[in-house]
Amino acid sequence: MESDATLTQSEYIDRYLKGELSAAEQAAFRQRVQQDQAFAAEVAAQQSVRSLTRHYGYRQDLAAIHRGAMAERRSQSGFHAWRSPLRIAAAITLLFVFAAVLRLATLSTGGLVEQGYEPYAADVTRGETYVPQDASQQLVREYANGNYDAVVGLFGQNPRRSPQEVLLAGNAYLALSQPAQAIPLLQRAKAESEGSGNRTAAQDAEYYLAWAYVQNEQLPEAERLFAAIRRNPDHKYHPDVDGSLYWNLKLLRLKHSL
Repeated sequence: MESDATLTQSEYIDRYLKGELSAAEQAAFRQRVQQDQAFAAEVAAQQSVRSLTRHYGYRQDLAAIHRGAMAERRSQSGFHAWRSPLRIAAAITLLFVFAAVLRLATLSTGGLVEQGYEPYAADVTRGETYVPQDASQQLVREYANGNYDAVVGLFGQNPRRSPQEVLLAGNAYLALSQPAQAIPLLQRAKAESEGSGNRTAAQDAEYYLAWAYVQNEQLPEAERLFAAIRRNPDHKYHPDVDGSLYWNLKLLRLKHSL
């Protein structure tokens, strides 16, 4: 068996995961994991990728595709002329699959939120001045200043508020990373705003309700709302629900189903 000094670190980890190291080498490997945090992180990442790859059978599927393609080319004239393009195509396919599996392994709810979520702006939305006319000016002012705890406190003093104030309270909870409290308020704000014909507030509530679902890891509900926004080019948040967000959410749902 080659020592780890003659192997790349990735190969060394792979041999450990395959059980190809001797008992002494395995003991040295485990000791290094305990002493080297960076090495331990790489082991964990490689183990996740290997687990996902094994789960989906990508290796077997790609091998079958490759064998089929090779057999088909052998049956045709000029096979040798196609050998290099086939190898290039196979390499590109393998790289694509590895990138997808690695993306799946590293994707997380927190990462998705950090990448795409921004707290709702109460005073200016999409370049339009928007101060709810029937909301208490103190509550609006506290929200605009980022005093989300104060907004929640004010709302709690009198929960029978206007739809716009309910929207602000729901978004305050969301900005405080309390999605379980945000969800019912944003649902209420959406329903009441739709009932009163306030399209702007209804769309605000719908978009941030989707993010509350993401934070709360209710991914099917989040995907349903984001899909509805994505299908509607007139929705004010349509540009924000791009392909990257939508497909990352689908990948995250897939990961959570494992």
